[in-house]
Amino acid sequence: MAALRAGYRFYPEAYQWLSKVPEAHRDEEVMTWQIRVALRSQTWSRVIESIEALPASLREQEQWQFWRAVALQHVGRDVAARPIFRKLAKQTGYYGFLAADRVGAEYALPSRSDGSLPEVNATDIATIRHDPWFRLAKALYRLEHYPDAREIFEHRLRQVNSDYMPAIAHWAQEVGWPDRVAVLIARMGKQRDPDWFSARYPQPYLDAVRHAATEQSIPEAWIYGVMRRESLFMPDVGSRAGAQGLMQFMPDTASWINRQAGLNIAPLDLHDPQVSIRLGGAYLGYLYDRFDQQYALASAAYNAGQGRVKRWMPDKPMPGAVWVDTIVFDETRAYSKAVLEAMIIYQWRSGAVENRLSDFLPIVVGD
Repeated sequence: MAALRAGYRFYPEAYQWLSKVPEAHRDEEVMTWQIRVALRSQTWSRVIESIEALPASLREQEQWQFWRAVALQHVGRDVAARPIFRKLAKQTGYYGFLAADRVGAEYALPSRSDGSLPEVNATDIATIRHDPWFRLAKALYRLEHYPDAREIFEHRLRQVNSDYMPAIAHWAQEVGWPDRVAVLIARMGKQRDPDWFSARYPQPYLDAVRHAATEQSIPEAWIYGVMRRESLFMPDVGSRAGAQGLMQFMPDTASWINRQAGLNIAPLDLHDPQVSIRLGGAYLGYLYDRFDQQYALASAAYNAGQGRVKRWMPDKPMPGAVWVDTIVFDETRAYSKAVLEAMIIYQWRSGAVENRLSDFLPIVVGD
């Protein structure tokens, strides 16, 4: 569709073309890209108009409620905007954090930040510890036979009563198996439960992360945010494109950053957590400098490549949050928001939220 192609390129006529798409063809893609085109040009009256024209199911989504409130502020309707921000600020996540910044509210984060799990029945935990299948999965995991360990784990998980899932999560945390803890919490539907929330953001390989962060003068929270999104802490994971390890490096990129940063790592085993984390820290440090010390731009470049981010740079300065929400690729847009959100949560996990999310989203100047 020509109107959508114009929207993806932010052509001046894109908004008008998208607004004239016949009703029969006005799907979610057309409607949301009409908003993004208005957002990119910071034409706030059009942002309001486009969001208010959405079906209720879309209009009530956090991202569109947030941008409607921002637009209302820009057109002088602060009284209407502030209740929206205050409501959103009660949510734990990217838009909740941004909304809290708008009204000077504390972030909606649980009181428990130590990564521990709530108490469960001790007998259930003992049952899981002595289960032969889970014992086999543990042995395979400790031997670094990760795919086999996950296969045995999933096989047994399908057989046991779901009432045991909290105990299995405790067992997985005892074993030091962070990806299984996160997966189990999600399967129990407890992602936002304050008693379980902090355990979704574990801090494995802490010494290696701290070393890489210090070596590159970047936050530990950023490395963890990228690692969590890239691999969910599974050192053996690989993508169909050929990316490998905790930080999901393509072999050519790994070799290049190893030389460029003067790391001199040999052998370059991308499935070795120590190697992957050090390379990841070096590459993030490089991207941070390359993209004007902008976490959003550097995170997007880590996902989509430097060339694409250069092409997505604006013609004139714009707020960092606007730039993120107008990234052309759905995957990279979601990736960047997830990493930035995790940076706040990992600060909280470390004991103090020293930066607000807005601090990570300064003005994007453009080329």
